[in-house]
Amino acid sequence: MSWDMKARLFDEVSYGKLWDLEMGPDGYDDAPDDYIRTLLPVLTDWKRQLERMRADLREMPAHSVYRPGNERRLREGSAAYQRALLKLSEAWLTYFFCWQGSDTPTSLIFDVDGGES
Repeated sequence: MSWDMKARLFDEVSYGKLWDLEMGPDGYDDAPDDYIRTLLPVLTDWKRQLERMRADLREMPAHSVYRPGNERRLREGSAAYQRALLKLSEAWLTYFFCWQGSDTPTSLIFDVDGGES
C-alpha cells in the first residue's frame, strides 16, 4: 500500500470521531480503543516501509538516476507518516484528557508551552 493510501486512513481521525464511536447512536465503550487498535498496525507497517526505503537509499550509488525520485518519495512518505502519527496522538490524548477530568480544557491541551517560560 502506498503512503498516500495509508494517509487517507487517517483523514477522519479526530477527537470528534472517537467521541462519536463511543457516544453515538451505535457507539459502545471500547469503540475508540478498537478504532485506534486497527490503525496502529498500519503505522507500524508504514514505519517499517520507511526504514527499508532509507536502507535502500543508503546502499544506492550517489550518482544513480533513481536516487532523486527515491529521496523525494522517502521525504513525502516520512512527512505523511509524521502527520498521521501526530493526528492520531492528538485525537487520542484529547479524548483521554476529556474522560480523565484533567481540568485542562481540551482546546488548550496542544497550545500549552510545556511549562517553559
